[in-house]
Formats: sequence, C-alpha cells, structure tokens
Amino acid sequence: MKRILYTRHDGGVNICTPAPDILAWLSNGGYWDGKGVDLEEQVERAVIAGHSRSAAIRFVRALDRGGHTTAEAYDIIRDRDCGHLGTAFDLVAFSDLPDRWFRDAWRRGHNGGPIEVDMPAARNIHFGRITRSIDQERTRRRHELSMWQNPVEVNLGALADKIEKAECTAALKAIWWE
Repeated sequence: MKRILYTRHDGGVNICTPAPDILAWLSNGGYWDGKGVDLEEQVERAVIAGHSRSAAIRFVRALDRGGHTTAEAYDIIRDRDCGHLGTAFDLVAFSDLPDRWFRDAWRRGHNGGPIEVDMPAARNIHFGRITRSIDQERTRRRHELSMWQNPVEVNLGALADKIEKAECTAALKAIWWE
C-alpha cells in the first residue's frame, strides 16, 4: 500500500496513510447505503472541518458511487485530506521512507525531492529523548526503596557535546546515557 508524502508549509514532511477500507469504498461505492445520511450535510461537515468544498464533494460522492481506480482514489484522498496542508505530493512505498526515529527532523523542498534529516533538529530531538529517559529512570528509582541509594548521575554537558559532534543519524542514535 502506498503513502501520500508531502511537504508542509514549514518545510517539514508529513505522510498520509489512507485506510484500505476507504480506498475500497472509493472504488466500489455504497459507503452511505442504509445509513440514512444526507450527502450535502456530509459535505458541509467536511467544509467546516477545513476541507475545500470541491474536494469534499468529490470525496462524498466517490464514497457513494465509487467507480474510481486506485490512482484516482489516492488523488481524491490527497485533495481532501492533504491538499490544504502542504505541497509537493508524491505516492511512495513505506519501504522507501527513511528511518522514522528522526521523523520530526525530516525536511524536503516545497517542490519535492528526497527526504533529508535536518541534523540540528535531530540533535535536539535526540537530546530531548535522552533527558526524558533519564527523568523517567530517576522517578522510578525514587519510588523503589531498593534503588533509592543508586541515583542516576549523568553529565549532561558531556552528553550534549557528544550529540553536537555526531555527524550522521546513525552516530547520533548510538549515543545514549548509561
């Protein structure tokens, strides 16, 4: 199954994973059968939620009538769910995506292109993960009598220095507190 990859307006990267059931309904129709639903009301709800009217109409009608190829179904979902959120839309296989460990540091141009990891952002993400882990361990030890005598002592300055010197995501992921 493909994912819809796009560049957010801030340069970050988002991935939309359409539900297989929705893809099937867009192809086969009949989603609203027996539900007593007013299609115009569904369109209005989508517009109120921030979707464009034309994309909402196309989506609601496609769920009702079907008749779309898989490629068209992806386009309908892209236009309704992602179109207002970014630019440079591409269909990608999950296996073509980079390691998700630093997903919040993914960047790409507004015109598309490969996903790159913004290393300064990745360093901040990793430092935050480590400090949260240290805090959790300190809390755990404070609440266990047998661990009270073994406080967590970490030189955050030295840790930050190692993180700053990491030149790639693999080197960055290898850094952890002990």
